Amino acid sequence: MFNTATRIANHKKKPRAKALRCERIAEVSRYRHAQALFLLSALATALTASSGQAEWQPHMLKVGDGQGGRIEVPAQIQRIRYPGPGNEVTLPFGIVEMDNGELAMTVTATPKDVSTTAYGVPRYTAIGFSKDGGNTWFDWRHLEIWAAQLSYLGEGNLTTADHAFRYFSSDYGRTWPVKIPEQLCSCGKQFGHFDREGYAAVDYDAKGNAVKIFSLGFHYEAGDGDWPAGHATGRVRSSIDGGRTWQNEVAPPEWKVDVEYKGETHKRGVSEGTIVRAANGDLVAALRIDMHPAYYPPAGNDNFEGLAVSISKDDGKTWSEMNHLFTAGRHHQRIDLMPNGALVMTLIVRDDIRGAVHTGTSKDLTTDKVGADALVSLDNGATWNLDRRITLHEFSNLIPFPNTCVGRIGSVALKDGSVLSAHGSVVKGSVGTWLIKWDPSTVMAMPATPPRK
Repeated sequence: MFNTATRIANHKKKPRAKALRCERIAEVSRYRHAQALFLLSALATALTASSGQAEWQPHMLKVGDGQGGRIEVPAQIQRIRYPGPGNEVTLPFGIVEMDNGELAMTVTATPKDVSTTAYGVPRYTAIGFSKDGGNTWFDWRHLEIWAAQLSYLGEGNLTTADHAFRYFSSDYGRTWPVKIPEQLCSCGKQFGHFDREGYAAVDYDAKGNAVKIFSLGFHYEAGDGDWPAGHATGRVRSSIDGGRTWQNEVAPPEWKVDVEYKGETHKRGVSEGTIVRAANGDLVAALRIDMHPAYYPPAGNDNFEGLAVSISKDDGKTWSEMNHLFTAGRHHQRIDLMPNGALVMTLIVRDDIRGAVHTGTSKDLTTDKVGADALVSLDNGATWNLDRRITLHEFSNLIPFPNTCVGRIGSVALKDGSVLSAHGSVVKGSVGTWLIKWDPSTVMAMPATPPRK
């Protein structure tokens, strides 16, 4: 059984090592105790694993209490690795729920010896399936496709895409015989750049079949420079034929901002992203923003890119100004719509930077922790509970600054109200895909943080 919830006391700023030594546990309030018991009843079920499959272990989320402290809430965690030959690293790229009762998860695998490469790194794609909500995984298959933008279209049909091609399956992900060129954007460039990480929004009819898809992409336009100082142009478009053709493409001007740094103005854009249809009909896009100038190489790398949210109230035609959630260090985001209308965002923590001062050095780190976080919005994406941020999984970064050891994300809202979140790690002793099963209802009653410009 899980332990009951506990509160981690808030401390004044001290050297990190000393703060960690001084951290103490106190009794949680009766209200928080009741919340933890609610989570216990939802998640503490007997879970068994198949041969060679890791088993769930008791785990504690750490949830901000709105006053600088954190509350520990019980959950479950396990680590899995694609069982392919010679595989050393398994990173999640997408999880979807299908109408046959299964989950499908795509991953990238980095083996010791493989002939195919992507961006100069030896790796390939695999897909696995679960019949029990992510408790166990089976029927792993090596795929000759790329793994990003995984979407379920109904009646056994799935699609995924990379920067050049789109792929289709009609047998619940077992085979992928159809490959077509991904339609270029209106400017003639590839719609997707790099790995096409993120998720599309899919609208379904009453029978569960896709009627419309909204997809995000980005590129660097002529004259705008290239990464890192160049500003990426984010675009969104829609499809009514399952992703074979695309229309209504826009490049929102609100997705470009000016950042002042050391007396100079730097235009910043957006790149990878995820998009979801909120309960009120709005489209909510979570966008990976270009890095702050303080972290241009050699000071940093793309681990220091941040995260912002933008909303469309007219089906993607126009978009709001961005609500910047994190300036640096957090991205690879996914948003799930919960049965009660709440939005839950799972995201990667590559560098724990939460301050407003950016020096481009390790002094900017709030802690040395990396892993995965979650945020909740109760107002269709307008505000997010930043001061009640949920730490899904954290551990110390063992790779010297400015590098990191985590990446890739996946999540899916399950029918029982829980969320299955996944993130990848390459740190020694923690290599693989980490799955966390948790219940966001424990934090939904907490007020959100007002938007930041």
